[in-house]
Amino acid sequence: MKQTLVKRERKILALGGGVLLLVAAVLLAVFARPDTKERPFLYDPAAAAHPQTGLSIQTEISYGRPDAVAVSYPVTGNAAVDQELAALVKEEKKRYEAAGEGQDPSYRELNLSYELTRFNPSLVSVCFSAVSDGPEDHRLLTRTYDLNTGASLELRDFFLPESDYLQRLSDYAIERLRQENPSKTSWSQEQWQQLAGPEKIDCFVLDGEMLCLYFPQEDGETLQARIPLRLLHSVSLFAFPDTSDFQKEGPPNPPLAPERDTVPVSPDEKKVALLFCDGPFADTTGEILDQLKNHGARATFCPLGNRVPYQPQLVRRMALEGHAVCNHTNSHKKLETLSPGDVSTQLKKANAALSNVTGVSPTLICPPYEAVGAKVKTLDGMQVVLPDLQPADWRAEDGRSLADEILASVYDGCIIQLHDQFPATAEAVRLLLEELPGQGYTFVTVEDLME
Repeated sequence: MKQTLVKRERKILALGGGVLLLVAAVLLAVFARPDTKERPFLYDPAAAAHPQTGLSIQTEISYGRPDAVAVSYPVTGNAAVDQELAALVKEEKKRYEAAGEGQDPSYRELNLSYELTRFNPSLVSVCFSAVSDGPEDHRLLTRTYDLNTGASLELRDFFLPESDYLQRLSDYAIERLRQENPSKTSWSQEQWQQLAGPEKIDCFVLDGEMLCLYFPQEDGETLQARIPLRLLHSVSLFAFPDTSDFQKEGPPNPPLAPERDTVPVSPDEKKVALLFCDGPFADTTGEILDQLKNHGARATFCPLGNRVPYQPQLVRRMALEGHAVCNHTNSHKKLETLSPGDVSTQLKKANAALSNVTGVSPTLICPPYEAVGAKVKTLDGMQVVLPDLQPADWRAEDGRSLADEILASVYDGCIIQLHDQFPATAEAVRLLLEELPGQGYTFVTVEDLME
């Protein structure tokens, strides 16, 4: 009898232990399973630090028109995303053209630029800034894409559907806007709700670990609130791995030392400076650099700041091979239409892009469209450079005709503006490098002419 009871107790204990193990396994599966199963959007700090990786930029500048049109947009390699971006740009152009009917085109401008941010390798956000006819007509357009699927994502795609995420975003946004806009301390809660209430939250980008919300105002100004995504953990689908081992950007790059010494130029020699604007471009800029190197010639390059991160190796070559690198603004804006603060922003963004690659901040500025006052000699501490000769290389049929146009007008001390995106320009440069030295010319930088 006693032995039977012992056996029964053992069976009960075994059964109970099995139940406990099963419960423990279930709890472990629920609470210890990888967070990414519930939170599909996994942060990648390396991708966020280098948002342009794997992408390229399309730049369209309308040369030879009375108005000023410069458009840039990213090319992702995903056909669906690129098609949507191209359609957006086309629509902005149509809007600009329709608004200008009956107006004097010489006073008009369209500048469409963008900022690119990233959350991980597949999640990319684009914030377009469309300025038509001056800063007063400023529109902000935001898009976020999954480059793996080609899907355009909305804010609700990143949050739990039954949560109060919009209210939380509104509360966080209003708190930050209050802190960062002291001029609006007198605003009532009702005014803040009219600006940043839950129903106003739809313009956003993912910028690393931050969610940036934009709120346009009636006066054309746009306010921005940056909210750490970790604050939204309970209502969002974002996951954050341990990033303590991630190495952030180190100190600024040291100045690049030219690979060749400066060749002294005799005072008796005739000098000419080639000024290349609006690049760099993978094929044509590289070909021009090759030609200059082959002939031991120097030139001045004026890259657009927003193109530099996509072709850093070419900008590095410019500095290493002894060429001058000049500021040409960040997105080819017409500076005379901007406020002093916006002018400074354009120039500082371009300088930052260039100094990140070369280690040196430019000392020269070549304004797009030559749009500065006649008496303006410096901008943000940089000396203004204006070309003397501007051949229409954008419509040249071939390099020979373009070179002949330049040879017919060149003179000692002449600054010749070209654009390093056209094959005819690259061919003309080869011909000029071969033929101008026979006429007693030496190729120098703009800085050499100013000495």
